[in-house]
Amino acid sequence: MAKGGFYKPWMGYAGAAFVALLIGMGIGGSGDAEAGTGASASGPTVTVTSKSGSTSTATATVTAGPTPTATVTATTKVTAPPPAPVAAITEGTWTVGTDIKAGTYKVIDTLEGDCYWKISRTGSNGDDIISNDIPTGGRPQVVLKKGQDFQNRGCGDWKRIK
Repeated sequence: MAKGGFYKPWMGYAGAAFVALLIGMGIGGSGDAEAGTGASASGPTVTVTSKSGSTSTATATVTAGPTPTATVTATTKVTAPPPAPVAAITEGTWTVGTDIKAGTYKVIDTLEGDCYWKISRTGSNGDDIISNDIPTGGRPQVVLKKGQDFQNRGCGDWKRIK
């Protein structure tokens, strides 16, 4: 969940539409409606289009009369915020630096049987094992660095201690 940050992607579209509206008002107000050379009786027309994805483009076209047309285009690069830190590492495989922070992690509750954990090089599909263990009790502890994946099977939850 993203925290903070006031800017939202739709604000770029709204800004482009507002600028287009101002341009349209300027074009519509500059003509002589009585002589037939200015804006039509219905007033300016505003059209806004956009594209989604990592780059958003808002184009506003204002038509005010038989020929005057103004087009305004605004492009905004939208990037996803970094993931929120997790309270604990649970069952599964986690990528250090993406899913979890680097640091020292320790099992929260004392083990009552065996489990399996593994640290491997990120991108190796778990094949390039840096360290692994099948502890049968206690509270195992690991040090995780960026560029590593951590797999937890049956060891319970792990908490970052430093």
